[in-house]
Amino acid sequence: MFCLPDEIKTVLNKLESAGYSAYAVGGAVRDMLIGRQIHDYDVCTSAPPEDIRRVFADRKTFDTGLKHGTLTVICGDYPVEVTTFRRDGGYSDGRHPDSVSFTSSVEEDLGRRDFTINAIALGADSALTDPYGGREDIEAKMIRCVRDPRQRFEEDRLRILRALRFSSELGFGIEENTAKAIRLSKELILTVSAERVYSELCRLLTGESASNVLVGYADVICLILGIETGDRFTDTAEKIGMLEPDPRQRLAALLFDQGEEKAAAAMRSLKAKNSDKTRVVNAVRYGGADVTTVPELKKLIGRIGFDTAKDIFRIRSLFCEKAKELYLMTGYIYESKEPVFIKDLAVDGGDLSAAGVAPGRLTGEILAALLDAVTENKVKNEKSDLLAFASSLMKKKNE
Repeated sequence: MFCLPDEIKTVLNKLESAGYSAYAVGGAVRDMLIGRQIHDYDVCTSAPPEDIRRVFADRKTFDTGLKHGTLTVICGDYPVEVTTFRRDGGYSDGRHPDSVSFTSSVEEDLGRRDFTINAIALGADSALTDPYGGREDIEAKMIRCVRDPRQRFEEDRLRILRALRFSSELGFGIEENTAKAIRLSKELILTVSAERVYSELCRLLTGESASNVLVGYADVICLILGIETGDRFTDTAEKIGMLEPDPRQRLAALLFDQGEEKAAAAMRSLKAKNSDKTRVVNAVRYGGADVTTVPELKKLIGRIGFDTAKDIFRIRSLFCEKAKELYLMTGYIYESKEPVFIKDLAVDGGDLSAAGVAPGRLTGEILAALLDAVTENKVKNEKSDLLAFASSLMKKKNE
């Protein structure tokens, strides 16, 4: 027995009371069968769009995409997307149907969906409508396209990467014909919006089975990143689960030995936001930094920040035991709030100005020198000690 929330049952029952069929559908049903947490529910129905609005005239609604048959109904705490059964026209842009037409058949609606695990409908009576064997594929832990996989991927090219993402997140294998179609169609992914590719790739990288997907489909991942496959990529991919579940750290790991130029090109092509691009590229740029002492580590952190430093040493620790110590030390420096940036000093430009240091470039030079002195344990990070040290620096400059 499958238990839908009362709010969703209310939506289904209102539609059925008005003479229409209605079902919960898609990811919510999939996750219910798998036993995963459900975040939102979608409903499909035989009711035409204008009738959906009429049935829920007593509820707050939003026109999410009424020309495509979708109305969002607010039911209790749930915003529920209610969509008319439909069939899709051609996909000339390789992402979206050129047109949609409405149908009274739930089986026809399910037939336009991407994977069998997403093509299951659940009624208010807990009965499943599963014409493409999605429940069997869930039990077999298998990703399989609905009908012809080549056609599914040509219709919406992002599905190629979505298949890999689901495999990574759910720990499911990919059915043989679907896997073959992914490899035959992989070049199509290069025509998809970079932002959508990056979003799917980040989710793939943080899945519990990311390593299996990266190794098994290295040709697809390397095509997206614009790099060559090789033993080092495979070695890193096999160990990716040892890293933090942060897509930026895992991307940096895959690009670690590619050099700064290729890493930058990969992040540009993915149109990653600037903060992500900077973090990944800096991890590659400074990945080979020769750090053997705590002062050297603090200076590196001051240059690139804690997150990037942690990325570097966590990645290096995959292949070098010594790097684990530097990773742990980076965490200790962060937790103990030891000074590594000029802003961490117990004095600022105003304090130096009050002590007679002329504002401008000289102030910046003195602050940088003070930070170096604190980092190298030549002076304590206390205001009186720092001002005394600054005074000595000024005397030397004036001699």
